Amino acid sequence: MSTQSTDTDAPSRELTNLLRLNGASDAFINVILTDPEDANVSRNSCREEVLKWVRWNDGEITEDALEDPTFGGGFFEKVWHGEIGAAYGHADSNNQAILIEAFGINYLNSVRPADYPEVTA
Repeated sequence: MSTQSTDTDAPSRELTNLLRLNGASDAFINVILTDPEDANVSRNSCREEVLKWVRWNDGEITEDALEDPTFGGGFFEKVWHGEIGAAYGHADSNNQAILIEAFGINYLNSVRPADYPEVTA
């Protein structure tokens, strides 16, 4: 499957469907579809990691290619599994802004682990 995406393009419907088939949470899809400009930041690191991975594989991915999302760090892994509250605790300021844009402060506070600080704007 060819994706024709660049670093700043939103991932294609084909790619998001394949990500879902290989275990990506709906939260992960929501994050990679969030435009960094809407969050007033310069990048969406989850989107960048996925698109780099696709480029490294000549723009082709197979159905079993994404079973183990080892191409991202702790933040990426938490988002991949839908652990958004914990992901916020692993996020840098850009990724915190993406999560706030994608889910809102109230939701983030409702899913954060009890020992994590409250999310504020």
